[in-house]
Amino acid sequence: MRNVGGIDRLFRLILSFPLLFILCYVDSNWRYIGLIGLVFLFNALTRICFINHILGINSCTMKDGKGGVTR
Repeated sequence: MRNVGGIDRLFRLILSFPLLFILCYVDSNWRYIGLIGLVFLFNALTRICFINHILGINSCTMKDGKGGVTR
């Protein structure tokens, strides 16, 4: 059920760190925006995004049985 590809995964991983920093070090209500960083980190590490699954989006390329690449 992987649906997060390489560039998408890298983007989510890089974006998760500033958001996690906001979660840990900001003392206002804006820190709750940092919770999105946890979601992005989960998506990047597991390569599974439930929103992509619901919308039918798949950025992960996988080899099919005939040697071609399917999306």
